[in-house]
Amino acid sequence: MVLQLNRNHLQLELDRDIAIAMYVSLATDTGFFRYHNTTLRAFEAARELVRHGVVPGDVSLWINESVTRGSIQLLGLCLTTLEMHAGGKIATLELPRRFFADAGATPEDTEGIVNYGRNIEGVLVSALLKEGDNGTTRVSLRAKPGIDVQQVAARYGGGGHAAASGCTMPMAIGDAKRELVAILAAIV
Repeated sequence: MVLQLNRNHLQLELDRDIAIAMYVSLATDTGFFRYHNTTLRAFEAARELVRHGVVPGDVSLWINESVTRGSIQLLGLCLTTLEMHAGGKIATLELPRRFFADAGATPEDTEGIVNYGRNIEGVLVSALLKEGDNGTTRVSLRAKPGIDVQQVAARYGGGGHAAASGCTMPMAIGDAKRELVAILAAIV
């Protein structure tokens, strides 16, 4: 944790701006204190950061309730591609390049889209497949506790952690989806 690193080694004076940056990292990594990595230590860190001027409601508003029109339109297009696999345990979503132009969206507007698949009842793993350059596909993976998607991403030179990982697959979206679903079906 960055706060502990600072306390033990860097020993920077925490001002409000640094505290806000640390809180954003903590809050987003824990899904605003909803994910299984939310521990007593996370709450203690949040408490310390609030003491340095962080207003949690302001951060939540800034992160969760300030999206562009393009991001909403991109989400709408992406949700039309939703497919369920492995008896509803895997959800896939696709983002062809043309969706960005159609929605007037930027790559930053994809933030959080993969979670829509993960949030579906019964889904253990969600995969967002984005059309990349030169016939590649960028993949974002999110999993519920007990499923390790980092091992899947590592097969393609990617990384992350058990619950959230990503990689680039050297193939078009359709082929990537077929291959990825077969791999994921073996671990769900």
